[in-house]
Amino acid sequence: MFSLSSLGLSFSMTPFMFIVESNLPMSARAVLAFTAISTTSISTGLLAWASSPYVTSALLSKLPTTGAVQEMEVKTLTLWFKPRTTRIFDPTFLVGTNRPFANLELAQLVFLPPALRNTTPGQEETVAETTDEKGEVIGRWVVKWAEGGEGSCHEVGKVIRRAVSPSMSCLAGAQIYRHFNVHKELLPPLVLVDAPADGVATKS
Repeated sequence: MFSLSSLGLSFSMTPFMFIVESNLPMSARAVLAFTAISTTSISTGLLAWASSPYVTSALLSKLPTTGAVQEMEVKTLTLWFKPRTTRIFDPTFLVGTNRPFANLELAQLVFLPPALRNTTPGQEETVAETTDEKGEVIGRWVVKWAEGGEGSCHEVGKVIRRAVSPSMSCLAGAQIYRHFNVHKELLPPLVLVDAPADGVATKS
């Protein structure tokens, strides 16, 4: 909130630098105005990047017969305090991450053991989706299966990430939330926060 207030104050006060009488030349005033706006804009942007993965709450959906975790729903906030809800339909896709201010991410690479390789090459499944405050889907994380039960992930939309292996790919909408900072007590046992942060998920 303080960062947003300082950003708004910088924009609102900038015109007065050119209106108020001063011995400073216009070029110096322009430099001061640019410095004030750019500094607050950068700090606000960094704050938004650092705080966006923070999970305010996590809800686990379990199978009534076995008690196994079937789905995980995490809630985050944008810089403007708008809620974002990400439903992870298979929590085993969560792996450790090297991203600062986050401890989990949706896997970029997935390996299936032979016992679980019951998918059809080319088949696609939605692994996770993010919705806005109106409940509208703004991004998805989709896995495309291939032979061998392994493959890589890449993003589509505004950001393109080079695929590591062409045999299987995970597709992401431009606004999918895939990095999370979750307290360990909110996580189910099958999600390993201390796992290697290599973006690889091995299902068992």
